[in-house]
Amino acid sequence: MIAGKGLARVLQNSDQTAVGKVWLHLSFREVCKPAPFECCVQAAEQKQQLADAIPRDVMSILGYGQESVSVAFEEIEASRWKSDVYVPDIQGRPDTLLKKPGYKM
Repeated sequence: MIAGKGLARVLQNSDQTAVGKVWLHLSFREVCKPAPFECCVQAAEQKQQLADAIPRDVMSILGYGQESVSVAFEEIEASRWKSDVYVPDIQGRPDTLLKKPGYKM
């Protein structure tokens, strides 16, 4: 399962070289089974395909340039999912959640 984090967090930089620029950073955290880690999106090429597709949609929907978007993946062990992801980000910040999961913990 992949959880998106950061979509609602659009930052404007105060750096003089980037005044007026808007950035969007999306950080995906993926639950993994215990070691050896087996994640849902296992292949690096699948992650890259997703990372390439997201800026295209951002550019199309929000009108931002590709240089404004960054994408990250973090693998989280299943035993830590509830404490590291679900409680603080899903349960603890429902006002920032744009797509709710179909599960509860």
